[in-house]
Amino acid sequence: MLVAGGLLGLFAFVGDELPGVAGTIILTLTSTGFAWGGAALLAGYHTASRATSDRAAVGRAVTDRATVGRAVTDRATVGRARRHAAAPVSATVLLLVATTVYYGLIVAHGRRWRLGELEDGSSSALVGLASVGRAAAFWLAASVAAGIVLGHLGAVVRRGSRVPASIAAGVALGLFAGQGLEFLLGVRVWGALDAFFLGQILSAATGVLLSTAGLPLLLALRRAPKSWPLFVTTSILAAAAGVLLWRLLHALTVAI
Repeated sequence: MLVAGGLLGLFAFVGDELPGVAGTIILTLTSTGFAWGGAALLAGYHTASRATSDRAAVGRAVTDRATVGRAVTDRATVGRARRHAAAPVSATVLLLVATTVYYGLIVAHGRRWRLGELEDGSSSALVGLASVGRAAAFWLAASVAAGIVLGHLGAVVRRGSRVPASIAAGVALGLFAGQGLEFLLGVRVWGALDAFFLGQILSAATGVLLSTAGLPLLLALRRAPKSWPLFVTTSILAAAAGVLLWRLLHALTVAI
């Protein structure tokens, strides 16, 4: 998770710096709600999939078939509980590392906060650095909240029963697609599109399409039963909520 988080933060920074189509592609894949949220969801999903062992259960003395059966059942139950509990932790660690690397590179690079002058002609470096610090603090807090939620959703999609898993996948789809939908619903075109704005539209649309394709695939990979009607219904409701959530996040980031 440390390596994955580091790479996510690194490529998000690189995408910001690259101009043109290359930068747009990298930003879409590494610096959107779909990219970071999807990484956290997969971290929870992967953690819930890993085989674990319970040392206490291994050390039990078993002398008859009934005791062996109970020991195996206990080990399976403890293992599932541990995997489920570890999933939010893995997702949170990934997002925290990615956020730290991303803003660490911004501070180290310096171009975004060192350049510029205030009205009196003095350097705006301190003001810019303070702005970076506020943004970093906000997104670190958001990383904790998102990691807990998305890690749990990933574990439920992987290990949950039919109804919870279908709902969890639908909620994740709505949250991931919400960012792109929020942008696309607010688009107003009054003339020819410049390259930057067109790139934003394509990035938002790609995020929605990848979310719509990726979450059904993740749910389909479950060998356990799933409910597609429940998944679709939850996705639609969650997408509406996701649009409102991303609109709120956008307002907060502008304010800080």
